[in-house]
Parts: sequence; structure tokens; C-alpha cells
Amino acid sequence: MRKLLNGETVESYENAIDLTIHTKAPAKWKLIDMETGQEYVGSAEPNEYGKWIRIKDKEISEAGYSTGKWSDDGDWNIPITPFRDKLR
Repeated sequence: MRKLLNGETVESYENAIDLTIHTKAPAKWKLIDMETGQEYVGSAEPNEYGKWIRIKDKEISEAGYSTGKWSDDGDWNIPITPFRDKLR
């Protein structure tokens, strides 16, 4: 079992399961890991995260949600806009 950020638990399997999205507009998709808070947006170009660009990591604010944003070089608090240029 895995514990999510909201306290719920979900089943975990011994072998990894691939999830697939078929789309003509990859940039409209957002993937959120509810265990870690990491967030990704879809990309037409493959990279270290498959066809996803990592945009947020876990940093829980006083409001209770993830606020940190990552750039490719690991810097914090970069606006999401630069990532959109990579999606074209």
C-alpha cells in the first residue's frame, strides 16, 4: 500500500504498470503524483521522464498544496511559461 499526500492509501503492485494517453495535443495534459506532489505536463518530445516535462515537486505551503516549480537545471520558482516553449 502507498500513502497519498491527503492521507488516503492506494494499492501498490509488485510489477510496474504502464499508463498510456493517446492525444493530438500533449501540452493540454497534466500528470500529478498524488504520493509525492510531483507534477508534469505532456510533451511531444521524449526526455528523462518519457514524454512529460517535470514542472513541480513536493513543497507543501501553509495552504496545503504543492507550490515548488522546477526548471530543467533544478532551480526553484521558475514560471511555467518557459516549459510551454519546449512543448512545441
